[in-house]
Order: sequence, then C-alpha cells, then structure tokens
Amino acid sequence: MDGPELTWMVRAVGVFCLAAALTGAFTRVRIPREDIPCGYTRPVLALELAPPVEVIAMIYDKPDTPERIRALRRSVRADFLFIAAYVLLYVGLAALLAQRPGRWHPLLGAVAAALAAAAAVLDVVENRHLLRFLDDGSIPDGMRLMAVLKWMAISAAAVLLSFLFFGARDIFLATGVLLLASGLAGLLTSWRGACTEWSITLLSLALIPVLGFLFAPQSFLERFALPDG
Repeated sequence: MDGPELTWMVRAVGVFCLAAALTGAFTRVRIPREDIPCGYTRPVLALELAPPVEVIAMIYDKPDTPERIRALRRSVRADFLFIAAYVLLYVGLAALLAQRPGRWHPLLGAVAAALAAAAAVLDVVENRHLLRFLDDGSIPDGMRLMAVLKWMAISAAAVLLSFLFFGARDIFLATGVLLLASGLAGLLTSWRGACTEWSITLLSLALIPVLGFLFAPQSFLERFALPDG
C-alpha cells in the first residue's frame, strides 16, 4: 500500500475513533448509583452481566419503571451505532497493524479484525435479546454467556492491537501498554462483573491518542516506521 492510501487509512481510523467516542457518550443511562447492582456504574453493563434477579430489581421493582425502560431502550438502540463505530475502528487498527514490518503482523491484524467482527455479531444478537427483555421482562437463556464472550473477544482483539503501538515513541507507546493492560484485564475479569469496568476505563484511555490520527496522520507514519511514500 502506498503512502497516500495509508495516510487516508490512518485518518479514517481517527474518524472511527471519534465516532465511537461520541456514540459511546450518548448511550449512557442515568439511573441512581445505589440502584445499579453488583458495583456497576453503567446500567447497560449491569443489564448484560449482572445476575437476572438483580437486573429485574434494578428495573421492574421501582416506581419509575416505565421511564427506566424507555431510557434503557433508547440506550440499547443507540448502541447499534456504537457497534458500527467500534468494529470499524478495530478493523482499521488491525489493517494498520498488518502494514507494519514484521513476519507476524499481518496474521495478528487478521485475527484482531476477525475477533472484532465476532464481537460485533455477538453484540447485535445480545442487543436484540435485551430489547426483548425490556418488552416482556424475560431474560433469554445464554444472554450472560453471550455478553461474556463478546467482552472476551473485544479484550483479545485489544491485546493483539497493542502490538501496533509497541516500538513507537512517547504517547503511542503508552497506548500500547494501556491496550495490553485493558485486554488482559478484560480476559481475566469478563465473567467477574464490575471488574470489567476497569478494563473499559483502560481501553478508553488507550484510545485517546488515536483521535490524533485524524489531525496528524503523517506523525503516526513517522513514529511507526510505516511506508509514507
């Protein structure tokens, strides 16, 4: 791939990162902290991973149940946009990883892209189950397992994508370290409830420098020894 094409790819990854950040910010639901079970701070994450009896109590045992259901339905619907944004972001990063010099980078990029796609499919199916639950209050069998597998796929992809940033300088090296830490934390804690939130926080911090790709793609190419034409 020549320099100009790669420059536009880097810039596109910056756009996808910005889109993921914006859609993620608008999918938050305001529910009192004390009502969210298992130490979670994000109601939708509790909806995915908390025990069913506690999820039902969070929503259906409250005087403002109709308002909570409407807010959660809006958040789940908006999450479909977030899924599109993050899968494009991960696939874009995987494509850049495949361009790095080295025998294993193309394979790592391909596996990371496949994991991101698998996570997106699981996320879509999970959201459909969540919408059904919000309609009738019944939690489908296997929904929690699907959420755990989704987070494990996202975490494994983050581990592989961290190799894109190793060998770089300054803040991008920190991105690689944070991505690796986020991925390992996610793989170890995806089934352990609120610990997943720490993984999400690390991932969010790791991706902040990626926003810079939109404004300074050439800087990325120089730091990573990628072809710049």
